[in-house]
Amino acid sequence: MKLRLFVLALLAVCASAQETVKVSVANNVALVPVRINGRSLLFVLDTGSEGSAIDTALVTPLGLKNVGDVQILRNYRTQETSAAEAESLGIGKHIFERPLLTVVNAEAPSRCTWSQGGRNPAQ
Repeated sequence: MKLRLFVLALLAVCASAQETVKVSVANNVALVPVRINGRSLLFVLDTGSEGSAIDTALVTPLGLKNVGDVQILRNYRTQETSAAEAESLGIGKHIFERPLLTVVNAEAPSRCTWSQGGRNPAQ
């Protein structure tokens, strides 16, 4: 429910500003350009997710602040993971202040995306 509200709010903000954000596709995965703490990255567009997630390997290089543990639903079961806070997350002209990001190990999906010409931002 929270994700749907976020997506609707994001669409409303983007629609009112009439801004176009270029989405690319790699290995049948939609990638959205974002900025976290001023660094450009590609986020996987997951319409079924309840929030935004980031790979464990990016927490330190991006200067994210660990804020504790959260429970997430993953593969139809609840599991505990950590959450990190960014100073800002930008999509197009819009900037979200202090967003919380769920920290997950996304090594395998990230490797698939980088193999398609992307650059590993952790390196």
